Amino acid sequence: MNHSNFQIDIYKNVKEEDNNLLVNAVAGSGKTTTIIECMKILPKNISKLSAAFNRSIVKELSERSPEEVETGTMHSIGMKSVRSKLYKTKVVEKKIQKIIYESVNKIRLQPEEVSSFIYRTNKMVDIVRLYNLDVDDYLTLFEAGSDNGFLLENRDFEFIKSVLEKSNKIVTKEIDFIDMIYQPVRLNFPIKKYDVVFIDEVQDLSVIQQEFLMRTVKRGGKFIGVGDEYQAIYGFAGADFNSFQKLKQIPNTKELPLSICYRCDKSIVTFAQKIVPHIRFREDADNGVVRNGEFDELKHGDMVLCRNNQPLVRACLDLMKEGKKAKIKGRDIANELIGSLKQAKHNNVIVAKHRLQHVVQKQYDLLKSYGVKRPEKTASYGRVNERVSILTEEILPTVKTVNEGIKLINDIFDEKESSNRINLSSIHKAKGLENERVFVLKPELMPSKFAQTSNEKQQEKNLEYVCYTRAKKELIFLKEKAEDGE
Repeated sequence: MNHSNFQIDIYKNVKEEDNNLLVNAVAGSGKTTTIIECMKILPKNISKLSAAFNRSIVKELSERSPEEVETGTMHSIGMKSVRSKLYKTKVVEKKIQKIIYESVNKIRLQPEEVSSFIYRTNKMVDIVRLYNLDVDDYLTLFEAGSDNGFLLENRDFEFIKSVLEKSNKIVTKEIDFIDMIYQPVRLNFPIKKYDVVFIDEVQDLSVIQQEFLMRTVKRGGKFIGVGDEYQAIYGFAGADFNSFQKLKQIPNTKELPLSICYRCDKSIVTFAQKIVPHIRFREDADNGVVRNGEFDELKHGDMVLCRNNQPLVRACLDLMKEGKKAKIKGRDIANELIGSLKQAKHNNVIVAKHRLQHVVQKQYDLLKSYGVKRPEKTASYGRVNERVSILTEEILPTVKTVNEGIKLINDIFDEKESSNRINLSSIHKAKGLENERVFVLKPELMPSKFAQTSNEKQQEKNLEYVCYTRAKKELIFLKEKAEDGE
């Protein structure tokens, strides 16, 4: 196998130097292959750990890594640390929500405030742990809440602190997934250490994950991190937008580029250079295609990406009407939609639509009562409004009962891709995927109108970059299907 000059420089550093290494890898640059080669270069008699985000990546790494390299998800590594001290504790996925439900009756709330209060405080307890925040620092909590679309008040601060204290108190009995990383750091549990730690997708690390992983490196050891700061798009899920830069600031850390994209053809890479100028195409790349297209071109095996979910639902339903097989990636989205429908507590479509529309108004009024001047510009309002719009404008008008709507939602959402259908996905869920032909539905939705802060605006540019670099041969910009008579 021929290695690029970028890879040769990386291998030389791993073999000859003792510094931490941060590899700035563009989309489609063969970072997994590069990581595996680095593992092979290092002596067999030193301890090595390869940490990744999900089981599929771990599976690939474990199959390709030298046998002496230990591999695991960050949560599995954290769980081993937890078990070393709390061997009887059980994993309870909705632990925080359960604590909130047990405590919320002590707070004086209007009936219409309850659901939003539970949602807000649940998310904030997660944010406190993911960012390892001081729960007594109200100013920091307030700013963290604002960054995530929440306007906190005094009762929120006290309640968040109370829930976190209760959560920490029962760790001998119950933990959740965030606790698997958070508690070993908070309680200084023993964490197995290694001479070399490989970390994939470093731009997506939360603050607590950064701290945890640094504790897996032996004194005198080093980490080799691979990532792309221009693919940092998970701030909404607790990832630290500045993770890549923070790791780069760790003493004795060197950054090296991995800048050749082997996935995309020339015209696609050239298009992506508008956002990431240093990305390069491979020498033998074909020209490829970047163009506008039509809805009727879509065929089985194609990938359709969109910034927002509602256009995907509309497109999927249109394709199904035409007799084409189509699914949207995201069972979690389906569960959220179904949950909202069930909250309407009525099987009549007209009644359910009315109750759902009232939910949007309640969210608007709540934000307004917190002093938000333009609630419609906030991300929290946008999420509620889109979920309700999908239900009231796309799902319910096509069915006779709410139960039929639930069945339809289950029919159109899936988690796996297939060459025997058209695969639709939000850009966030398409990260790590690739396809010969990628259609970008409603590209004018990028950047999102809800992006307010500089970090949010940069993440929107990053989303564009991720979107374009999913395409191998053809990148096609697509308008929504025109209605009959237009």
